[in-house]
Amino acid sequence: MNNKRKKLLISVIILGISLVILLTYLIGLIHFSLHFLPNTFINGVNVSNMDLQKANEALSSIDPTLTIIQKDITGTKGIGQDLNLRKISKDISLDSSDALKKQNAALWFLLLGDKSTAAYKVSGTLNEDKANELINELYCLQSENIRMPLNAHYEIKDGGLKLVLADRGSYIREDIARSKVSDLIHNIFDGTDSDVLDLQEYYTMPEIASNDPKLNEQKTYLEKIINSGLSIFINDDTSVNVDPDTLGELIIYDGNDYVVDEDKLNTYVNELAIEHNISANEYIDKNQLKNDLKEAILKGSGEQIKINWIEEVHKEIRVSIPEQTLRYYENDALVLTSPIVSGNGDITDATPTGHFEVTKKTPNSTLSGAGYVEHVDYWIGFDPTGRVYGFHDASWRSEFGGDIYLSDPSRGCVNMPTDKIAQLYRMVDIGTDVYISN
Repeated sequence: MNNKRKKLLISVIILGISLVILLTYLIGLIHFSLHFLPNTFINGVNVSNMDLQKANEALSSIDPTLTIIQKDITGTKGIGQDLNLRKISKDISLDSSDALKKQNAALWFLLLGDKSTAAYKVSGTLNEDKANELINELYCLQSENIRMPLNAHYEIKDGGLKLVLADRGSYIREDIARSKVSDLIHNIFDGTDSDVLDLQEYYTMPEIASNDPKLNEQKTYLEKIINSGLSIFINDDTSVNVDPDTLGELIIYDGNDYVVDEDKLNTYVNELAIEHNISANEYIDKNQLKNDLKEAILKGSGEQIKINWIEEVHKEIRVSIPEQTLRYYENDALVLTSPIVSGNGDITDATPTGHFEVTKKTPNSTLSGAGYVEHVDYWIGFDPTGRVYGFHDASWRSEFGGDIYLSDPSRGCVNMPTDKIAQLYRMVDIGTDVYISN
C-alpha cells in the first residue's frame, strides 16, 4: 500500500471517529436537553435521566417544605423547622421545568460523574387561612419556647452588688415572624425557588451589654440605696432599720429600670404591721406606709419614715372565679393578690358565689370526704358553719390559677398556695367580708 492510500485511509478513520463523537455528542445534547443528567437529585428524589413528566411524577410523592431557621430556647444556636406546604393548598404541584432548563446540557459529557441538586417550583391555589394555621406552628411563637432578652444589670445580693450578665433570650416580635414567613409563602407560590428563611437576625437582643458604661450609673444608684440608712419610726421606743438584704428583696430590675416589687412590699408591710400593731383598736396605715416606703427606696434617701396610725380597718376578700384570682383589701387598698383553684360545677361541687363572712379560722386541719383525707396548714371557713367551704392551702398542687379549675378543680373550696394563705390567715378576722363572683 503506497503512502497516498495510507494517508487516505487514516483520514477516513479520523473522519469516521469524529463523526461518531459528534453524533454521540449531538445525541447526548438532544437527550439531556429533555432529560436530567445522571446523578441529579431534587429535594432528595433521584430524577436521573428522567424527562420532565416523569420527574414531576416522582416529585408528587414528596412533601414540599419551607425550612425556617429560628433560635432555640437558650438563644445561643439556630434550629431548623420544616413547614409542610401541602397543608395550605389542595391542588399543589411541583414543577421541575426550570431545573431542567438550568442544567448545562451542552457540557453533559463533562458532568456525567458529578452529583447535582436542583430545585423545584411550587404551583397551586394558596389558602390564606391554612397558611396562617401553618404559621401558627412556628417554634418561635410557642410560649414555652420564648425567653425575653435581659439587659445586663446590677442587683442587691447578700448586702452588696452583683453583676447579672446580659441574656440574649429567644424572643422575636410576633408580627415580624409572621410577616417574613407569610412573604416567603407568597413568593414561593408566585414562582420564587427559595425555600429557606433565616429569622435569627430579627430576634430582639439586649440593649445593655455586660460592658456597657450605663452599668456604672446603675452601680452608683444602687450603692446610694444600700447606704441610705432608711428606717421606720414605730413609736418613741421602737424603730426598724431597712437593711440591705431587705432592700435587695424589695427592689427589682424589670428589664429596663429599677422598681419596687409590689407583692414583696405588701408582704413586708403586712409582717411589720402584724408585729407592731399595738392594740385591737389602733392599726398601722399599711397603704400609707407602702407609698412612703416605695418613694424613699427609689429615691435612695436616708430618711426616717413615720407610721400613720388609724383606728378602724375594713377588711375584704374578693374572689373572681373567671380570673381564678383572690384579692384582699384593707380600707379599699389592695394588700394581697393570689392565684387560686376553685370548684367546677361540671366536675365537682361548684364554689359558692355571693357575699359571705369569715366564720372560722383553724390551723392544722384535716379535710375529709368521699375518697379523700387531706391535711391543710390553714383553714379559713366562710360558709355559715365555717366547716364546709373555705380557703385553704393545697400542698398536692404544683400550680394555681389559669384554666386548671376546668380540668382539675377543687371540691368547692378555694385552694391557695401555702405562702399566700399563710399571709391571708394572719391578716383576716372572724367577720371579714368575703365576696365571690362568677
